[in-house]
Amino acid sequence: MRTLRSPLRPAVACALALLAVSCARKGPPTGGPPDLVAPRITSSSPDSGAARIARDARLSITFSEGMEPRSAGEAVSLAPPVEIVQRRWSGRTLTLLLADSLAANRTYTWFVSPSARDRHGNPLDRGYAFVFTTAETLPAGVLEGTLAARGFPAAGTYLWCYEAGRTGVPDSTARDFDARGFVDADGRFRVVGLPTPGRYRLWVFAD
Repeated sequence: MRTLRSPLRPAVACALALLAVSCARKGPPTGGPPDLVAPRITSSSPDSGAARIARDARLSITFSEGMEPRSAGEAVSLAPPVEIVQRRWSGRTLTLLLADSLAANRTYTWFVSPSARDRHGNPLDRGYAFVFTTAETLPAGVLEGTLAARGFPAAGTYLWCYEAGRTGVPDSTARDFDARGFVDADGRFRVVGLPTPGRYRLWVFAD
């Protein structure tokens, strides 16, 4: 009888091992519910509307959650354009290092497009524009209105502002605008911090 029992032991052990493996693969998925919440910007430095900003200031923004570094970094730009040589991340905060100092007595628009995405692929809740100046006070000029779009949705459209005295046709790849705006979900736009008196031409670029 002993010689009959010994061959069965490996088979029983093997069956138990297979059962354990099978059980280990079952159960509810880990990680909790999927993240479907759009990220937002919680703070910026300089803050929008700030004046007397140092020409060597470092610009930084903080998001509500961890972002995908490439898409979020590339979504940031300055108007008038200043070359960004490096984008540094520290947790949820992105800091820009510029190739040159900011110009004296100049107003800048710091723009973050909704193409920025968090680590789960959710796009930014909307486009953001922060206006600041190296001058003593922020210029009082404002351009605002509603975009009537035909053949494409108005929301999310870029609005580029050029001083009326400039010649030539704007080049969407040159980023040579004097100020930049963004059309919101209601089709409205508002560009602030423009020198007065002044006249501007508006060009719309839909991506």
